[in-house]
Amino acid sequence: MNAAELKAHFYKRFTGESGIVTFARAGLPCSLLGYINTEHMPSIGCAASMSVRAAARRIGSGTVVITSTETDACRSYPINGGMGTDTVSVFLSRARGINGMQILSDNAIPECFNIETPYTAAIAHTVLELSKYGKPRDELCAALCSQKGRLNEYLTVFASDKGYAVYAYNAAARRLPLPMTGYKLIISAPKKNAPPVKPKVADRAYMNIKELYPHITSFADVSPQMLDVAAPRLRPKEIRLAAKHLTDECRRVSDGIKALTRCDIKAFARLMNESYYSQRRICAQKDERVVLADELTRSEGVIGARMFEQGVIAVADEDMCDEVIKAARFVYESEFGEQPVFCVADVI
Repeated sequence: MNAAELKAHFYKRFTGESGIVTFARAGLPCSLLGYINTEHMPSIGCAASMSVRAAARRIGSGTVVITSTETDACRSYPINGGMGTDTVSVFLSRARGINGMQILSDNAIPECFNIETPYTAAIAHTVLELSKYGKPRDELCAALCSQKGRLNEYLTVFASDKGYAVYAYNAAARRLPLPMTGYKLIISAPKKNAPPVKPKVADRAYMNIKELYPHITSFADVSPQMLDVAAPRLRPKEIRLAAKHLTDECRRVSDGIKALTRCDIKAFARLMNESYYSQRRICAQKDERVVLADELTRSEGVIGARMFEQGVIAVADEDMCDEVIKAARFVYESEFGEQPVFCVADVI
């Protein structure tokens, strides 16, 4: 739904008030290197053009009223009243200078993906734009929305911009050139979807290493020598393999920054492939995403692919996307008897 259609829907849902309607858009967050949902990790990511849009205007009452184009039900949040535990409630309880508002959201992200972050970010963007103080910097927007382990995810969404990737680390975001001319993102979700690195496993590995080296602040501080010394503490084997993958991934993120700084998308894509081969060692052989990612990395039209938090992402020649998807769908369906979801997206 474009802005004009969303505005028309807005006036059908909300009547009796006047005021300028403000629009916001938040895309699905994807990590290209590193992990945006794992604590103690840097990441390079982007927000895909599959997105949640929101339209909002001020009203005189002391409530924020939110509904979506998919339902007639409205949820009303009292600005000065008690808040719940959902992400929008948490954001509203932290934000300052909020006015009464009416907000209509529209979701264009397939239901197999978790829309919590883009939905909350789109709502937050409109609320902050219309607040007394205006929208603050990206880092503060992310901090107002995020809960444990989610800061990089919100930083990626708020700092994303067309033609750029987002390097998120230590509660700060930096835009890096992401030259996608001639390329598209292919994003796929298999029926059974599990994160390539479980957050609890990553946290346990980090805390075990930190007991020996209290000065470290992330996996980026862990050297191969430190990992060797800590190895006896990293049990079971799953913990040890995850720790090795994550420390190596930090070095790939560092190399990825250099590649994007010089606008070398092919070198960056090769790092995505290296990341996937490392991910593969910590996944079950019959993991559905391994089957998809294997086929994508073998495809002639794909220059880089890896698993991210919600599926598989690939950088593909825009003229070969249909052929790539057709081949990957055939392999997956032959193996599992059902079809995965495929989306062709840009970076926003």
